[in-house]
Amino acid sequence: KQLAPPPSPPPRPFIEKSPSVGYILPITQQNDRFSVSFCPNPKLDFSGQCELRISQRGISLYDTQRDEVVENWPYEFIRRYSCKKTEFNFEAGRRCNTGEGMFAFTTSSADAVQIYNLVRRRSEMI
Repeated sequence: KQLAPPPSPPPRPFIEKSPSVGYILPITQQNDRFSVSFCPNPKLDFSGQCELRISQRGISLYDTQRDEVVENWPYEFIRRYSCKKTEFNFEAGRRCNTGEGMFAFTTSSADAVQIYNLVRRRSEMI
C-alpha cells in the first residue's frame, strides 16, 4: 500500500509593516476588516473614515486613503473594551505606542457587535 503524503502545514500569515508603528501584526482576512469612523483623540493625530482590522494578535487602525497602518494595539496591552449601539471602544494601557487612553470608533450597530465578539474571542486565545 502507498501511504498518502503528510498534510502540508498551514500557510504562514503575511506580515503588515508600518514605518511609523514600532511592531508588526499579521495581516487580517477580509472578514476581519471593518469600515469605521475614528473619533478624534489627543493621543493620535488621526480622525475620520478608516478601517479597523482585527488580527490574531491585536487591533490595527488602517488609513485606506493612504494605504497604511496608523496604529496597532496588541491585545495584551488592551485593558478593556465594549460596544454601545454603533460604537466600539477600548482602553489602551501605557505600554501601547499611544500610551494610556480610550479610543472610540463609530460604525453600524451590527459591525460594533461583530467587532466586540471578534476581539473577545481573539484576546481570549492569547
